[in-house]
Amino acid sequence: IPGMQKVLQAAGRVVRSESDRGIVLLMDDRYYDPAYVALLPASWQLYDEDIALAAQRLEETACTEEGER
Repeated sequence: IPGMQKVLQAAGRVVRSESDRGIVLLMDDRYYDPAYVALLPASWQLYDEDIALAAQRLEETACTEEGER
């Protein structure tokens, strides 16, 4: 699937060094399709607990930034 190469390249630009931190959100139903999931790196295989934790941290970050405005 040619578009997946671009997805992987874009995600690789988020973290360039060991001190960088970032989140890559693939928010399309296609990324639940086994054909797409098989093309993603093994380290991207997340479980419901991982997703819940990421959502919680994203919400906390948004609340913190909103409070700083």
